[in-house]
Amino acid sequence: MGLTVHVPAWHLEEDGAVIVVGDQLGAWLEFRESSRGDQGPDQHHRLTGLARAIPPWAGAEGGRHPTVIDADGATIYWDAPRPVTGPVDLIGVVSANNLDAPDGLPMTEGLVKRVRMEWQDYRPGDGAAWCPVPGTARYEDLESSYLPPPGPIDPATRAVWTGVLVDLEVTGN
Repeated sequence: MGLTVHVPAWHLEEDGAVIVVGDQLGAWLEFRESSRGDQGPDQHHRLTGLARAIPPWAGAEGGRHPTVIDADGATIYWDAPRPVTGPVDLIGVVSANNLDAPDGLPMTEGLVKRVRMEWQDYRPGDGAAWCPVPGTARYEDLESSYLPPPGPIDPATRAVWTGVLVDLEVTGN
């Protein structure tokens, strides 16, 4: 099965890592439905699989329901809006997570088939904070990601590196 996986910039910066087409990638995966937040259409993935509830854990989002989706060799964590068990057909973002996961959640392994650097414009927000400008995400198709210098790449637009989109051919857990 192929998945489009968003790898946040901080994930790669923290590890000093790059992702190369042909690499094996292993990560805990999590799902966020498309109705939650500003997500570019390139990030969206149609996810079909079997959902099952799991016990509450410290990393679960309050007011939501810890759920795991098994989808063709991938195991994906989801803070579902309501209790869900059985077949699901969802659209949203699948993201890599290297911080924490529910006990027993396996990492999903796969072969990297495509790498796209993700850039987004930022503008001044409240106080000294800068905020992403909705709808400005753009992508640079490459054979390998890279670690750009910190801060905005283009001072005029405040374009900031926000992550990498990876097309991942799942090889198992």
